[in-house]
This record gives sequence, structure tokens and C-alpha cells, in this order.
Amino acid sequence: MNSPRPALDTQRARLLNHARTSGGAVIAASIVIPVAVWGWTPNWFPIAWTVLYVCQSAFFISSLSRNPLPRRSQQWAIFTAALFCMVPVAVLVWGVDHPSAPWIGATISIGYIAFEVAALPYLNIPAWWTGTAMVGIAMTVMAAVAVHPLFGIALTPLVITMILVSGRNKTMSDDLDKRLTEAEAMLGTDPLTNLLNRRGLEAELNELDGQEVTIAIFDADRFKQINDSQGHGVGDQVLVAIANHLTSTLSSPWIIARHGGDEFVAVSPGIVELDEAAVMPLQMDRGKRHGQINFTISAGVASGQLSASGDRLLSEAGHALRQAKRDGSRLVPSTGELRERFERSVSITTLEQTTSPIIPVAQVIVDELGVVGCELLARWQLPDGTLLSPAQFMDMLTENGLLGQLDNVMLEHAVLTAARFAESNIDMFVSANIAASHLLDSELPGRVRQLLTTHNVSPSQLMIEVTESERLGKDRLWESAVHGLRDLGVMLAIDDFGAGYSSVARLQHLPITHLKLDMSMVQGEPGPLLEIVRGVTKFCQQSDIGVIAEGIETEAEHAAMREAGVDLCQGYLFGRPMRLDDLVRDVTGRTANPAPDELKLPDEALGH
Repeated sequence: MNSPRPALDTQRARLLNHARTSGGAVIAASIVIPVAVWGWTPNWFPIAWTVLYVCQSAFFISSLSRNPLPRRSQQWAIFTAALFCMVPVAVLVWGVDHPSAPWIGATISIGYIAFEVAALPYLNIPAWWTGTAMVGIAMTVMAAVAVHPLFGIALTPLVITMILVSGRNKTMSDDLDKRLTEAEAMLGTDPLTNLLNRRGLEAELNELDGQEVTIAIFDADRFKQINDSQGHGVGDQVLVAIANHLTSTLSSPWIIARHGGDEFVAVSPGIVELDEAAVMPLQMDRGKRHGQINFTISAGVASGQLSASGDRLLSEAGHALRQAKRDGSRLVPSTGELRERFERSVSITTLEQTTSPIIPVAQVIVDELGVVGCELLARWQLPDGTLLSPAQFMDMLTENGLLGQLDNVMLEHAVLTAARFAESNIDMFVSANIAASHLLDSELPGRVRQLLTTHNVSPSQLMIEVTESERLGKDRLWESAVHGLRDLGVMLAIDDFGAGYSSVARLQHLPITHLKLDMSMVQGEPGPLLEIVRGVTKFCQQSDIGVIAEGIETEAEHAAMREAGVDLCQGYLFGRPMRLDDLVRDVTGRTANPAPDELKLPDEALGH
């Protein structure tokens, strides 16, 4: 396991900060010191001292900015100390007879020592005291010679005390650095498995930013069941067993982390294959009394260039992991069609009418006189113009929690289409599907009312189809939205009747206006299903509920539905799904509704 490296990063940051803050001190010293020594030293001395001081400081500041090494900072400290030692030496050479020179030399030396004592202990430099000792000795000698031996002796304990105090500060700083390093390492480590946690994994991914990597996400199968039946203690043992298994199976350069819960992540630089041994069935022996626990793990793998945060590759690997769970496969790589599905899911974080790849197509609904309405069907348009059917993208929308947004987009298209019919004085309704779960949204009636008002559409021109669901019979929260829609005057239909959970008895409790028979009850030879259709139709007639038969493809099926009393029909016999503009142009261009056998809409290959 690779752990974060906070100590090195902290040290570099401190060295760089020291270089930046020292810049101001260099400017101040290069002005103050030449002025202070100008009156009692030769003119060349302050000029030469300033040039050397500025040049060496510029060199070391630039060097530290490029490569912040403690050794380089130590060299800087020694070179600077050597220059500051020249001030006490200058006092001995030229300033013995100058009354203020010794005090100027002492003040400059103590100022240097104070600055170094304040700065260097926090830089982790092994010989941080070398420079202070050099200047301290030079100052003491100067004081003893130029002022009085006792004065030099008096300064000695002062310098020693400053160094000792600074030494204690360094010890405290080192201890603090050590504790901070340990604390930061703990923040990046999962205490149960001793692997990296999510924070630690993010640090490692940042180190690999821009490189090609392989990411695998592992998930324990039936982990919740184990947790619930065996207890959380056993669940923790399973997690530890998985961590140990992955650590022993995936050697360096794989980096392994517990991402959360029973999910583990492994990252390797480069495009590599995951050893299938990593997902082999596992056993955990709990002793003779408790026996063994057998469990498996599944994995999804994705490879590619790592983005700034790694979230995209992690999401792609997670997408492959969910596919592995659905297929019952232990290991699924993100390639081919699976990767294309993931790319499509990424392309719509939101669904909006103006930017969405979702477009509506329409299929007509007819009665015995002709076209009376149409149903809008969602299609996904790829960049090359290819249209995908709902079977190719509904699972993806469900996984990404976008069904509600899809419903809103299709409802808006339905109202806009109805408005186009109304502008041409065409009496047709437009139907759109919504998920049953959308009926739990208390704001749905308000949104529909707003759409109808904005586009000046009569509620009777809109039909909302809800795929029958067990939820409609068990969750009473939908009633508020349903009654709100009915109060608006919107038609409400149960779609795919006969293919799910609804029963005729249950229809008595649903405030619907229409019932759509699933194609499984319509297609095929007449038989028992036709008798069921007759019974359902008779019940609906008595309950003032319209019946629509969808999926009609032959004249025989159409005749059977008409004989059974079905009011409205829909299917390939009357027209395949077609682009919305084509339908509006076709319908609004007619002076009268044609009979069903005369209606031949464009046979575009748009699917069911």
C-alpha cells in the first residue's frame, strides 16, 4: 500500500515560504547595513558587501524556488552568516576608534541571530545552528576586543541561550511535524483494513494525474445479507478478508483502497489486465462452532487517461461493476458497447429540451373514422443521426436518476405538439408517457397546468400514460397527483395493461379515462386472450373508460379488436413512429381524416 507523503510536501512548502519571506529581509538588510557602516569603513566595503549579499541571496532564492531542498537552504544560511561575520571583522579593522561602530556591529549581529533563530528551526536543516554560531563567535570576539573583555564575556551566555532556546524550538517543531505527519497518514488510512481510504486514494490519484491508468472497483456480493444475518462484527471480518485477499493478489504497482462500505478500488499506472484471481470465490473460517462463510466479489475495470480528479474513470469502472452484478459475472471490463453506453450516460447529466439528445417521434392513434391522436415516443439521437429505442437507453436513465427529467421533456414536447395542432384547428390529442414514480411528485399537476397555460392548449388535448405498476396499488401518495391531473381535465391512461400487475378490479380505484392493452393481448391468433379483451372492454364501457389497443400490425388483429369493442387502435398497420415535424405536416395538410385503410404514413425505420 502506498501512503500519502505529507511530511515531504510540508517541508517543501516551508522552504519555499522561507525563500519568499527572506526576500523582504534581503532588501531591508541591503539598505540598512551599508548605511550603518558607511561612516567608519572604506567606501568600497559597503558597496562590495551589498553586491555580494544581493547576488548570493538572489542565487539561493532562485535555486530554492526551482528545487526546495533543505541542503540548499543550509548552504544559503552559511554563506549569509559568512557575510554577516564581516561586519564584526570590519569593526575590529576600521571601527575600534569609532565610538558607535562596536554597537552597530553588535546590533547587526544580534539582529541576524534573531532572524535565523526564528526561521531556521522550522526548516528541518540538520546544521541549522552553524550560521548563528559563526556570527555569535565573531560578535563576542569583537565585543571583547573593541569594547571590553567583560562585555564579550557577557555576550557569550546571551548567544548560547538564544541557540539553546532555538534548539528546543526545533525539537518541538520536529515533534509537531512528526505528529502532524502521523495524523495526516491516519486521515488517509482506513482504520479497519489499514488500506487507503477515500481521502488517501484521492491523494494517490492526484499524483497520477494525466497518466494512463487502470482502475478496478470491487464489491462484495450479498454483503448486506451477511451483515444482517451474521452481524456487523462478521461483516467487518469479511471486509478485512477481502482487503487481505486483494493485497496478496494485486502486487505493486497496484494501489488498493477501501472506497467506502464494501467497495474497494485498485489503481495501477498504465493499461494492464486485472488478474482474475482477484475475483475468485473466498472462504472465511470462523472456527468449528461457527463454520465457514463463503462469499464472492465482483469487479468492474476501466482504463484510460486519468483526469484531474479521477472521477470519470471511477464512474466508468463503477458502471462496469453494475453490469457484472446484473450479468452474474465476476469481472467485466469497460469496453465496446458497454463503454459506449457509459459515454452516452455521461453525455446527459441533465435533460433539457434545447440541448437534450432525446427527441420525440410520434405514432398515430385511430378510431373507425381516422386519426384522432398520437403518442409521443422517446428516441435517443446519436451524433451521426442514428436513433436508439428506449430499450437501449432506459436502463441508463434509470441508473442516473433521470427518468423524471425525461418525463418533463416529453410532456413539454406533447403540449407543444398539441399547440401546433390547435393552431391548425386540428382536433387531435397528444399522448406522452411518464414513469409511475413521477406520480409521487406533488408538483406534477402544477407543472402540467403551467405548460397548458403557457402554450394555450386545452387539457382535453393532452393524455398522460402511466405504465401500470405495483406501486400504483400500494403507494397512496400518487392519488394526489392523479386527482390533480384529472381536475385539470387532462386524460389519464394506464399503459401496457395485461403485462404487469393491474387487474380489472383494481381499475375501479384508478381515476383513469383510458386503458391501453399491451400488444401481447392484441397480437396472434384469436383465442382465450381475445375473450379476456372482450371482458375488459365490456367492463371499461360500463365504467366510461376508453380502450386503446396498441401493437396492431395486421388487418386480422384490427378486425378482432373492433369485434371485441375496442375504441381506439395503434400500431404498424396504421403507421410506424415518425418524426414529429413529418406527422404535423402530414396531418395538418389533410382536409379530412382518412379511413384507417387509406392512412399510409411514411415507413421510416424508427422502431417501435
